[in-house]
Amino acid sequence: MVVYIGVDLHVRTQTVCWMNTADGEIHQHTLDHRRDDLRAFYAQFTAPAVVGIESSGYALWFHQLIEQAGHRLLVGDAYAIRQFARRRQKNDRRDAELLLD
Repeated sequence: MVVYIGVDLHVRTQTVCWMNTADGEIHQHTLDHRRDDLRAFYAQFTAPAVVGIESSGYALWFHQLIEQAGHRLLVGDAYAIRQFARRRQKNDRRDAELLLD
């Protein structure tokens, strides 16, 4: 089983959508950027999960967090990812789900 995680990062929070290949069900959660809470959240996934984010200038700390958890981080071009969207309206959950794709 592989877990795929899409994360829409913000300065103080992140919206996370994840799916495992065993059941294909998509789950969603919003997290505050409290280091212990984030470590506990990402530790629940069997390593190595595949985590996707949009390119960002403030994501180095997140890269380190994911690497320490034993997961693989993929960084995608924000513009290219948005091209997959059916609607142009911004929505954190939709952005996180797009990163799953």
